[in-house]
This record gives sequence, C-alpha cells and structure tokens, in this order.
Amino acid sequence: MSEEKEFLQKLHDQSEAQTVLIHGKCHDCGADVTIKSTIIDAEGQTEISGGALYVVKGMVYCKCDKCFRAENNLTNYQPTEIYSRIVGYLRPIQQWNPGKQSEFAERVDFKA
Repeated sequence: MSEEKEFLQKLHDQSEAQTVLIHGKCHDCGADVTIKSTIIDAEGQTEISGGALYVVKGMVYCKCDKCFRAENNLTNYQPTEIYSRIVGYLRPIQQWNPGKQSEFAERVDFKA
C-alpha cells in the first residue's frame, strides 16, 4: 500500500467519515488547496478531487489542480532535518529510536 493510501485510510478511520477534507498550500504555487477524499466502495477505494496529495517519508505535500496538470510529479522538495538535544548533545531526531521519537512528539514548548 502506498504512503498516500495509508495516510488517507488513517484519516478516514480516525474521523469515521465517508468524506475527508485536507486543507493546505500548493507545493508549487503556494495557493490555498482543499483536497476532498471520498470512500467510493466497500473495499476502501477513494476518489480524490481538488488537487493532488503526496506523502514522502511521513511528510504531506499538496498540489492544486492547475499545478498537477502542468507537472504531476512532486519535485523540488527536501525533507527538513530536525535536531534536538538528547543526553547532552544535538542529534537529528530521525536517527532516534522509536521511544525517544514518541517522547519528542509529546514534548510541550513553553515561553518564559
């Protein structure tokens, strides 16, 4: 199963809805995009309208219909590497074990 299908399946399962709306900015032109995903049969097949959705290594990217028609491949992107302090030194969180990554996701930032 592709990352996009898994992502949409999780969204539909969490919301328990037949139709899910995804709002974002077009990766190419920056325009506001609303992508509509609708389950169309009992096997979980979905119909997508309003643009295109890409999931690459857990990162979600959107494209508007105009940009998707011009170029249907996702290009010119680079995943952001996030560093944080662990046990006294900085390390990319992508290299942490799953337990430390989930701990990082639960952290709450505060301002003094």
